[in-house]
Amino acid sequence: MTPTALSPRALAPGERRTLDALFDRLFPAGPDCPSATEIGAAAYVDGALAGAYAAHLDEYRAVLAALDAAAGGDFAGGDAAAQDGLVAGLEADTLPGLPHNPDRSAFDLIWRHLREGLFGDPAYGGNHDMRGWKAVGFPGAQFGYGAGEQVLD
Repeated sequence: MTPTALSPRALAPGERRTLDALFDRLFPAGPDCPSATEIGAAAYVDGALAGAYAAHLDEYRAVLAALDAAAGGDFAGGDAAAQDGLVAGLEADTLPGLPHNPDRSAFDLIWRHLREGLFGDPAYGGNHDMRGWKAVGFPGAQFGYGAGEQVLD
């Protein structure tokens, strides 16, 4: 399912631009593989933050603001090396301005949601056209496939 203009969204356009850039650094396009945003991971998370994951919206906003601040105001506009350095700070939980949760890091939450958007059932708004599944050679749970055809090699 590809989101439409009527799909719910939680993030402001600038926040979404930062999320797109972050996800594409974590799961960049390859020669035969689309990027996270092309697969629909950011669309999935943006929609989920407007619904089932609304409790995480403030945390996402804080993370995106911390990335932008550390990049001098525009994480998405930075070069790949600078972005990678900031992502390393996010992963290490050393980036100034990150929210702190005693149960997990902000990076852990984002990494989990990214994987859901990449490889979850397309019915939930990510994994557009099963592109995440195709990237790893998984045909998905489709009518007409037997159990043996749905196993990764």
